[in-house]
Amino acid sequence: GPQWWAMGRQLYEIEPVFTRWIQLIDAEMMKINNGEWRLLEELIGKTSEDESRINDTNIAQPTLFAIQVALSALLVSWNIYPSSIISHSAGDQADAFVADRLSLEEAVRVVYHRLGL
Repeated sequence: GPQWWAMGRQLYEIEPVFTRWIQLIDAEMMKINNGEWRLLEELIGKTSEDESRINDTNIAQPTLFAIQVALSALLVSWNIYPSSIISHSAGDQADAFVADRLSLEEAVRVVYHRLGL
């Protein structure tokens, strides 16, 4: 898949806007998944690829969603705006949120619903 166990780690460490969005999404995901897993633990807490569960679809899809939303927020903070949006899979919910069609809560719920969780 397109995911990598340490994706987003450097941005989380050096970009406050990216960090804030990852934390917001982590909090929203915790409400929905009842603490089954933490976005921050998967993105930041794992110290090796062997520890990571990023190749588990139920972890990968919400994590990719979070990276996409946080990266979009970071680009906007640099005054870089999309002229169009093309998406696939969990990117559909990220794009709907970025386009202001879904709230963050709604977008996270849809990600989980699509996974059957």
